[in-house]
Amino acid sequence: KYIGRPRRHRERADHYVKYGDTEFRDRFRLTKETVNFLIEFIGDNIQTISNRRNSLSVTEQFLITLRFYATGML
Repeated sequence: KYIGRPRRHRERADHYVKYGDTEFRDRFRLTKETVNFLIEFIGDNIQTISNRRNSLSVTEQFLITLRFYATGML
């Protein structure tokens, strides 16, 4: 039986709080309101069913995708 180090998980940043309106738009190329609208519109289609404690939320998945499309990198 393997006994390893306990896993440490970092708290994920809340990008809506972390960035002001201008910074958010510069980073993701959309306003917070537009992101909220799009998440409501397509959220059910990208939500994964997972029993893992630290799986990505729909918002996190969407913001990661937007960041990639905006910059070509993460």
